[in-house]
Formats: sequence, C-alpha cells, structure tokens
Amino acid sequence: MGSLLKEGGGLLNSRGSLKALCSAWITSSLLLASQLLHGQALEPRSYSNVPVGQTFVVVGYLRSEGDLTPTATSPLQDAELTIDAGVVGLAHTFALAGKSAKFDMAVSRQCFEGSGVFRGEFAEGRRCGYGDPNFRLTWNFYGAPAMTLKDFRTWNPGLVVGASLQVSAPVGTYEDDKLINFGANRWMVRPGVGMSYAIGRWHIDGIASVRFFEDNDDYFEGLYVEQDPIYGLQSHLIYNFNGGNGCR
Repeated sequence: MGSLLKEGGGLLNSRGSLKALCSAWITSSLLLASQLLHGQALEPRSYSNVPVGQTFVVVGYLRSEGDLTPTATSPLQDAELTIDAGVVGLAHTFALAGKSAKFDMAVSRQCFEGSGVFRGEFAEGRRCGYGDPNFRLTWNFYGAPAMTLKDFRTWNPGLVVGASLQVSAPVGTYEDDKLINFGANRWMVRPGVGMSYAIGRWHIDGIASVRFFEDNDDYFEGLYVEQDPIYGLQSHLIYNFNGGNGCR
C-alpha cells in the first residue's frame, strides 16, 4: 500500500517527531484499508492518540479470491469469485473539545470476475463498478489531549478511551437485475467504543461495535432483504520493535 503525507506545518526536525508521524501514518493506513473489509476487519490502534492537524492520503489495492457461499435458496451455486479493488482513502486529525479526533473516508473501484451454476446452467462473467463509500468520525474523549506534532513527541501515552461512528452510503454501483453487486443499496451505520493502553513497548486495545443495516427493498428480482445487526468485539496486543527509520 502506497501513501502520501501532508504535514500540518513545519519540518520534521527530530527523531521523536518522525516516530510520532510514523505512528500516526501507520494507524491511519490500517484504518483506511480496513474500511473495505467490513465484518472481517481487524482495526488495531483505532483508538490510539495521534497528533492533530495532520492529513493522510492512502492509495491501496486489495485482491480476494475463493468460493462464494450463497444461501441455500439462492439460484447461484458452486460459485467462485475474484475481486480486485483499488482504494483511495483520506484521513484528517483535528481537535474536538480539547481532545484528539479523526475523520476518515474511503472509496473504491472494484472488478468482479467469476463463474458458477446459475439456475442449472454454467455462467461466467466480469464486471466493474464502484463500491459504497465509507465515512467515519473517531473521538478519543479520555486520555488523548489534542497536541501538535511537536508536543506529541514528548507525550507519555497511557489509557485512551474513545467513541466512533461509521456510515456507509448507498451510492455505489447497483443493479437490481444482478445477483452480485458492488454497492449494497442500503445504509449501514456502525457506532463503536474502544480503548487503548500503552505499557512500555506493549500496546493493548479493545473495540466493541455494532452494525445496523437499512432494509433493501430492491434486491434481485424484486425481493426484499432484511438483516439483523452484526455485533463485533475485538482486541489486539502489539509490541513495538526498534526500527532504523525512526518508527517504533
């Protein structure tokens, strides 16, 4: 994954500043990449403090291939699907009520190529389109004072607690006569809470969230689709190694 950085101002004039910026870049890159993974997303450092006034642009590529497992009543069986996706993400950190906050978004262009048995007949094809964009606001309301990059390098992290709200908007490519689509044709709202705690070079964090889905009243061949909320709970244990480039 390649990335471009834009500083909030000033030059990187110390190893501490470089390490702080590296940490913020890694955090934002992981979060933006995970936007497209949805229920399989691993989101380490989601609630870590980062310096304010920083803007990150992330460009990435994702590839997934394997069997597709539809419902038992689906007209598509024995399906295999390869997904190629180009991702562009943007994140910006800022101060909110004296604490650090971050807004990030991600959009994708995807191509599907696959084959399967559709209503008793073998079928294959390739299509490209745009996925639904994702937007997220994260606010670390405890233990994460809003600091510039210069001040951040001397800050000693401890317990950080925050909350987030992620929204997926149904504006991606969607065709109701297609069984597999790029967009979902429904809103998704995901509130979450989390914490992180640093002990020396160890970093511990935990995240709890729930995804709420709007009903899709224009599914394949006029079907109506409802989905129960999806609850998520994850935790991570991270060890920071010394690095020659200043990142730890």
